[in-house]
Amino acid sequence: MLDDAEALRREADELRNRREWRAAAAAYAAFLRLRPEDAGMQVQQGHCLKEAGDIAGALALYRDAARKRPEEADIPLQIGHAEKLRGAREAALAAYGHALLLDPRSEDGWREWRALAGERPARPLATAAAGVVLDLTDLAAWIRGGRRAPSGIQRVQLGLARAALSAPTPPPLCAMPAGGGGWRALPAPLFLRLERLMTEGADPEAPEWRDAATLLEALLASPPPLRFAPGAVLVTLGGTWGQPDYLASLRLARERDGLRHVPLLHDCIPLLLPEHCAEGVTRAYARWFASLSLHADGVLAVSRSTRDDMRRLHTALLPELPVPPAAVVPLDAAPRPWPPCPPPRRPSTPCCATARPSCCSSPPSRGGRTT
Repeated sequence: MLDDAEALRREADELRNRREWRAAAAAYAAFLRLRPEDAGMQVQQGHCLKEAGDIAGALALYRDAARKRPEEADIPLQIGHAEKLRGAREAALAAYGHALLLDPRSEDGWREWRALAGERPARPLATAAAGVVLDLTDLAAWIRGGRRAPSGIQRVQLGLARAALSAPTPPPLCAMPAGGGGWRALPAPLFLRLERLMTEGADPEAPEWRDAATLLEALLASPPPLRFAPGAVLVTLGGTWGQPDYLASLRLARERDGLRHVPLLHDCIPLLLPEHCAEGVTRAYARWFASLSLHADGVLAVSRSTRDDMRRLHTALLPELPVPPAAVVPLDAAPRPWPPCPPPRRPSTPCCATARPSCCSSPPSRGGRTT
């Protein structure tokens, strides 16, 4: 024999299926008086109130359910639908974005967020970026160059930013447009879409990739530039020596907003092994390296070797300037597993290699050791 709560739930479901929204909402309310902890039935009551035109009542139920089930992506998705119905586009955009943080694979969440993000007119941000701000300018430039599959440095940026977004208080992301002129906010839902597509596919002409890459360029091209709150720290995750106007924008933000800057240093190869780099890369890197102590409050090095290379080069090439303080953040995160794929049609063997000087030239030496 059914207990009273289960009988009420079945009655509510039947009324909902017959689209008797008000009666169904009342039956769900009666059920919840007996089972107030049931967040799923709160969502169902919210659906019925929303269909009956009571958007405010539906939102109250959705938000209470979200507090009970903070990891369930469908609830902020429903909040986004309700906010959109009442014309609160910014609130809907935030709710859809939160749903995508919880479930980056949600195609429903992406479609809703994408539609609103693409239509939203550019306007000044309500608040300046505060705390630690992750700069993905190098990743944006990689995508802008028509590439989808990430190289090693892009994989590091993707992994660090994705891990940071899983924190209880995710940091803001930003990047510079092609022409410089300051940073723009890079929305977390768009980053997560790009990250997933970059790590699960390689076709730069795939429609879903072109759509995400086009939206990235449109948002980065939209004024105004990002402002920074007092005490904000810009952590640059990739190389920016090829970005026009980067150092000038950094100086302006440091003078105007008190921004602090901490770049992540992957290596010093353009100075140590210039023969392995394009001439323009070596020149641009040398200019960036020469200004490091003038623009950086500290440096994060990916290894002790990279930190020691930076210190040795700085002392040798720029003896009149102080060496920036450096901390080592070793890259010890395990890569995510590849998605399932069919077995190869014929046996295959993966191969790898390292770059080395031509056998016709003398091998470079570092501290007496042959590289």
